[in-house]
Formats: sequence, C-alpha cells, structure tokens
Amino acid sequence: MKKILIICAAALCMAGCSKTSGTFPDGGPSGETPGIINLTLPELAATKAAATDDEKKLNSLYIAVFNSEGKLEISHECTGAEISDIGTTGVTLNVRTGTKDVWAVANVAASKFASVSDIASFKAIEVLLSDATSTSFAMEGSASGISVIADKTSQASIQLSRFAAKVSLVKVSNSLPSSYGALTVKSAYLANVVCNDNLGQTAKASSWCNRLGHNGTNLTEANVIGNGSTKAENAAVTFCTIGSQVTNAGSASLTGKSVYGFRNASTADPVARGNGFPANGCRSVLYVIATIGGVDYWYPVGLGELKSNNSYNVSLTITMPGQRPGDDDFGSLITKGALSATVVVKDWTDGSEYSETI
Repeated sequence: MKKILIICAAALCMAGCSKTSGTFPDGGPSGETPGIINLTLPELAATKAAATDDEKKLNSLYIAVFNSEGKLEISHECTGAEISDIGTTGVTLNVRTGTKDVWAVANVAASKFASVSDIASFKAIEVLLSDATSTSFAMEGSASGISVIADKTSQASIQLSRFAAKVSLVKVSNSLPSSYGALTVKSAYLANVVCNDNLGQTAKASSWCNRLGHNGTNLTEANVIGNGSTKAENAAVTFCTIGSQVTNAGSASLTGKSVYGFRNASTADPVARGNGFPANGCRSVLYVIATIGGVDYWYPVGLGELKSNNSYNVSLTITMPGQRPGDDDFGSLITKGALSATVVVKDWTDGSEYSETI
C-alpha cells in the first residue's frame, strides 16, 4: 500500500528560511508586484499501510519553483525550525506572476542541487539507496500549473512519495514434518536490489547490491549474506534481524520486519551464482534465514515488479529444508514441482514346489 506524505501548499510561509538561490530576487523586477506561493506539509494521512514515524521523517527539505519555460526561478533549503513548523505556520515564497511548477524534495543532500538551472538538470540529479537510513528516506513531490497572480497568494498541494519500495515479512508458518520440531527465523534481507535512481525517476538500473544473495561481486560461498559474519550491503535498509521461534505446525505473525530497495521493473528470474549476476539485472528476492535443528537454511521469495513508494507483504510457509550457501543453485529460486505416485500390492511370485513323503 502506498505511503504518501501530503504537502498542501496552503501557507508556504518561507520567511526566515535559509538563503534562496536562483535568478529571481524576492522583491521581483522593478515596478512589478510579485505573487506568493504558500505551502504547508500536514501530517501523513492514515492508510491501511500507514507509514511509521521513521519512514515519514523529514530531515531536510528543498523546494524549487520553475516557470512555464522550465527555468528555475527560485529555490529554498528549509531550516530545521521551518521543517518542524511547516505543518502549521508554513513557508512563503515571492515569485514572478505566471504559471509555475513547484517541486519539494526531502532527505536529499542540498549539495546535489548546486548546479540546477532548469527542470531537466533538476530531474537528472542522482539519488542513491546508500544515502538512505532507516530514519531518512529520500522523497519527492510536485504540483504543476500553479497560477500566480500579482499581489495574491496562490495555493499548491504536493504529495511526497518515497523513492524506495518497502517489503515486509509479516508471517512465517512451520509446516515441516513433525520430526524437525520448531524452527527459528533468524533474519531477512532483500537481494538483487536496485540502488540508483534520479529525481525524474527515469534512471536505468546501474547499481545493484546483495546480488544473488551475496555481498559484493564475488559470488562465492563465503560472500553469502548471513553466512558467518558476512553482512548485507546497505544493511541499514536491506537487512533486518528477527529471532522468532515458530513451533511445528504453528505460525508467527511479525511486525516491523521490513526491508527497502529502489524500484525494480525486472521480472526475470535470478540465476544460480555459477552463472554470474545477469547483465540486465533480475527481479528482487526476499531471503529469509531460518535455523532448523541447529542448521541455517536460506529461503528465497521471488518478488514481482517493485514500484517506488509501494509496500509489499510477504507470508512464508516452510515445508522443507531450504538452500545452503554451498549449493550449486544458491542464488536462484527454489524449483517446486509435483510428484505423482501410484502404489499397488504386488502379486505373489511363484517360488519352489516341495513334495515330500515322510
């Protein structure tokens, strides 16, 4: 379910914000009365998959206003105090009259906007998953066609959406044969994770982490994540510790066990590590690590297309031991099939005949 941070441009009181940049001064050209754009960010609206406070936290906020020709008129980096108050007192920008597009970007370093001069250079700005933390997710939103009239205050409404997709492990069921007993769900991590995008969300996937369940490009047994001390790449958002025991024939409902990655349009199946990571990438996989009888097993759950700001829930039923780091097929999905068996009682087989007189 989408998690949307709503920015209602209703009182964009940007007075007292840090220094603006761009070509247009606050007062406007001589003899012209400027218009005003007013913007606020109210609390995130509740949804069935409501975001946590950490997932909607604003650590920085950059606002850019573009004219009808796509040129940057004015930009602004909000102070911490303004971010705290923006839901109530808001921020105000004085701009030229005319039609404007307003963009807001959260939790992206201000230094990345230094060379922005128009909408094309703005949308080309790179966003990296490695810059994210569990309390700082890059977000953006825009409002287009805002009409600004001289000496009037215009309203804008913007929704901030995260670049990341969210994958949550919500339930694990133990359907192993009774002889296996209980199992412990140790951890979960997202593999085949796209780690790059741009503000226009048009970037081709070129940076991947946790390839085929491994750390780094060396797809060896030693590099399998969770094997020994090997950690996930971008572990702050791609890995979570669980530690829940699941009794035989039982299940465990989990909360707060989520991992994140950027949008991934690929639906191609991952391959065994011996084949190397596919040149064009593959679909993302949620790996669940469970301990059965003192032995760790990996369970890959293949995901479909991941879309930014969408959340996906995963329920896993374990019926057999999973993959091990040394398996030739580690990295690929577990192949499941059907077996049909017929049981008949065999006729007696003729043995020897005995005839004896005593």
